[in-house]
Amino acid sequence: MAREQEYEADRNAARLVGPHCMKDALACLSVVGRMLQESFWPSLDRRNKKTATPPESYLHDLAGSIQMPAHRERAQAFFSEATHEQTGYADTHPSLADRLAALARLPENKASDSTSSTIPQLLGTEQDHAARYFLGKTCDALCEQLNREWAEQVKETWKQKYDESQASQARVVALWEKSLAESLTEDELWEYATKTEVLDGGDAAIPLFRQLVDRSPDHVSANFALGRLLLAQSDRTGLERLERAVAKDQESFLSAAALAEEFLVRTGQQEDAAGYRERAMERRELLARAEEERQQITPDDLFLPHDLSREAAQALANELSALEEIGEAYLVRKQVRVMPEVPAYMLIVIPTYRWYEWREEEKNEVLAAKLSEEMPLPSNTYTLVLGSLIKRQWKKKALKRIPPLPLHSRSGGKAAAAEVLSIGV
Repeated sequence: MAREQEYEADRNAARLVGPHCMKDALACLSVVGRMLQESFWPSLDRRNKKTATPPESYLHDLAGSIQMPAHRERAQAFFSEATHEQTGYADTHPSLADRLAALARLPENKASDSTSSTIPQLLGTEQDHAARYFLGKTCDALCEQLNREWAEQVKETWKQKYDESQASQARVVALWEKSLAESLTEDELWEYATKTEVLDGGDAAIPLFRQLVDRSPDHVSANFALGRLLLAQSDRTGLERLERAVAKDQESFLSAAALAEEFLVRTGQQEDAAGYRERAMERRELLARAEEERQQITPDDLFLPHDLSREAAQALANELSALEEIGEAYLVRKQVRVMPEVPAYMLIVIPTYRWYEWREEEKNEVLAAKLSEEMPLPSNTYTLVLGSLIKRQWKKKALKRIPPLPLHSRSGGKAAAAEVLSIGV
């Protein structure tokens, strides 16, 4: 439905300006966006790392980046890559190729120029842009005002990022000096590599990531980072690194598949790109089925004891004990059929307030949101707050043989399990 709305918006725009003009506008947006992604935004990020205050000529710098001859010469390559991208399973917008094809089926306006071109017709450096055409003499003054407003709006976050960069730079120097005298630990080497990438770019970080995977061949994050950076350099061996990361952590597959598909499309390997696209679609469908099964929680489900360590369970119990509205809490695993290798934890909570208290259902919703957003829960944990009308049914069935988490008493000491169980029953 979202993609169809985009098609309808394109058709309406084409009725006003003509299909060819609309096609050229879409193509230009795609190419200019890629230009900014490749050049302007990275240059702005580098400037943020070196200066404590934002530039005062933001809009002029942005426009100048688009007009640079070196960037304009790459327009045809950017356009070619964009037209080879295909609409993905979860994309809300159709691909550029699909949108251009839909516009090509519309009749041209009589007054429009239907002459086609192989690349988008970017505005020439000698031509006036639309802002100057419509705003006239006020264009320069308005640009200056927008520059000042932007600088004022971002100055705090800009300064914060600058300070973080300076701290990272000091840390990188310290790690480099330590590496001259002794071997860095695995965690230190990972920190050294990631901070180096942020400060100096991927080329500088690749040797450090290689050093880390040579030492720890199954290091998921290092393999993924190295694969990503190699693909950015059009080095196909990056695919092997991504596959190695995925083999150890299936949750990284969708991100790895997106990187692989982008690289393969960019290098003209359409069949291989289609393979990753199909695998990603199958993975998303599997995840959707798993999510549906996990979200359907009933007292007739089979629940197993959680497999967390005693220390982890106690730490969670301590956090929950700070919430006075919780009477009992159970952490369990739901037995699932889809992706059983991924644990489906359930935090089931019985509040202290009674059924006759005002707005019990609303309070339960607020408590469930607080637990999901603020509690340090294990990954893949679903939260359920039992209202007073259904808690007895749950305790007779699903929770009958599951011990509750050992919550502290509100008076400060630890309560006996029987005492805790008596609350809210």
